[in-house]
Amino acid sequence: MKIYLKDLDKNKGNFVNYHFLVSPEMLSIGEEAFVIKELITLYVAASYTGKELIIKGNFKTKIGIHCSRCLDFFNLILEGDFHEKFQQPSFMELEYDENVVIDGSNIVEGIIPREFMEGEAFHLNKILRDNILLALPLKPLCSEKCKGLCASCGENLNYVDCVCEIESIDPRLEDLKNYFKE
Repeated sequence: MKIYLKDLDKNKGNFVNYHFLVSPEMLSIGEEAFVIKELITLYVAASYTGKELIIKGNFKTKIGIHCSRCLDFFNLILEGDFHEKFQQPSFMELEYDENVVIDGSNIVEGIIPREFMEGEAFHLNKILRDNILLALPLKPLCSEKCKGLCASCGENLNYVDCVCEIESIDPRLEDLKNYFKE
């Protein structure tokens, strides 16, 4: 996935739209806790003014991931938006500069890092990979009504009605239990 700066230079300052269908293998996502199940649809709008490259985009795909409550493997639609801005005083020097300021995963100011450039082409792979990882939910749920696992026997409460009786009362509050019985 490349954006050629010559194409953007023709439309100096205006956004040029791109559409990519990306195979998961292109992103080098290794042993993560999820599996990308289908091609990633990526829409990108890019603008280049000669000194500044702005990339706005969104992606959508389906992933397989484990539920954080019941541990079942389920499919989840993953989508996200991103906005990246790179400033470049000269394309002759493609080294990192002292002016590079990192804000989250976005390089806000500075020279375009060498990892994104190859000749006059800008690579989108790393940006897409990073934004997919950022879009992952912290605690994925197979359903809002997921009951999770029984704390005693470990059965999935979504499929089985557990008969375990779990009574955990803090010993410091044991006397309050008797108070409400009176």
